[in-house]
Amino acid sequence: MTPPRWIRLDSLDSTSLYARREIEASRLTAAGGPAAIVAIEQHGGIGRFGRPWSSPRGGLWCTLAVPLDGDTTSLLDGLGLRIGLACLDAVREAVSAEVRDRVRLKWPNDLLLDDRKIAGVLSEVVRGPERRTWLLIGFGLNANFSPNELPTTVRSSATTLAAHGIRTDVGALAAALAARLLAITESPGLGAGELKRARAELGATRMLPLSMPNGVKEPATLIEFDQIGRALFRTADGRVIPSTAGPVMEPQAEGIGQTKQPPGRTPGGCENH
Repeated sequence: MTPPRWIRLDSLDSTSLYARREIEASRLTAAGGPAAIVAIEQHGGIGRFGRPWSSPRGGLWCTLAVPLDGDTTSLLDGLGLRIGLACLDAVREAVSAEVRDRVRLKWPNDLLLDDRKIAGVLSEVVRGPERRTWLLIGFGLNANFSPNELPTTVRSSATTLAAHGIRTDVGALAAALAARLLAITESPGLGAGELKRARAELGATRMLPLSMPNGVKEPATLIEFDQIGRALFRTADGRVIPSTAGPVMEPQAEGIGQTKQPPGRTPGGCENH
């Protein structure tokens, strides 16, 4: 696949919302190949479950828009895991060796530094004109700004690279990340090596609230990944629930291609929750 066309903007609501508008207006077309949209700041970012997220100057707020061809089933299998691993590798390469091992992946595809969130990904499949399928991968990184610029409600659970004395070239990181993500779209399916890495990086995860088909939320623990990358959770009463149960399941990042974001709730990067 050809390298992405870069669209750099100062301030906008959301890089993914911008990508959607450009696709719907046929200003982004498959003939033009993939596009990478980067904003210096966002003022209308929406994260998982419709939560707002803070995107001040100094962070990396971007969306990669990739036109897809043909049947996307094999590509979408395990894609959430593959994206998470690619983002993990890109950020680890961008920080010093002393900090590298302290950056880790949290299911489904958040990045933590010393157990506080520094980055997140939200991806979706959208239909453009003539039913062209596009993959949008929104990535946000709390980089070169003080954690005091984060909302007070998330300062106990989120941090920034700057808070740890790390200054990051967000432009170089965006380019490295785009290259990794594009490579994923050219090799469909979750490989055995990627699955092994995901198991090693994530391991057992604390109990998370899952919304069941009847609308009741139950705590469940991540126990394993199957061969196509679905996360398997065990509830308190011993039931095993796959992560692709549908749009009612939370978290929903593994529902890419199956879950539909509510109107006006299009993700575009990292929510700081």
